[in-house]
Amino acid sequence: MGGCKAMSQDWQDLLAALEEQETTGMDGAWSSVDIHTLVYGLNLVQPFNWPQWPVPPIFETRPDDLSLRDCVRHITCIARQSRFVEGLFEACLTDGQLRWLCRRAYELSGGIVPTFTDLDEP
Repeated sequence: MGGCKAMSQDWQDLLAALEEQETTGMDGAWSSVDIHTLVYGLNLVQPFNWPQWPVPPIFETRPDDLSLRDCVRHITCIARQSRFVEGLFEACLTDGQLRWLCRRAYELSGGIVPTFTDLDEP
């Protein structure tokens, strides 16, 4: 990535924590609360009518095919649904889903995720 600025500490922390959770389960140094805080702080969770979004099955999608908007939508759905479905956020940590969504978001955004105003649109 020649010419790109260095990855911020928050991104480094998030990606390291996600990798750790995937390999060690929930026994690592990072808690799901720590990761949740980083995800929100990096603007990966944004307001939109997520219950109405016709969520495409995540594992039927290749990560390289996802747009930044769809990464943010998926991450938002995971973070918001976890308030209603116990263990969802942790499951998405340990199965790698959240890691590849966040990595793809980083690749597409260069580390600065814009605030989208059109996430409710298809």
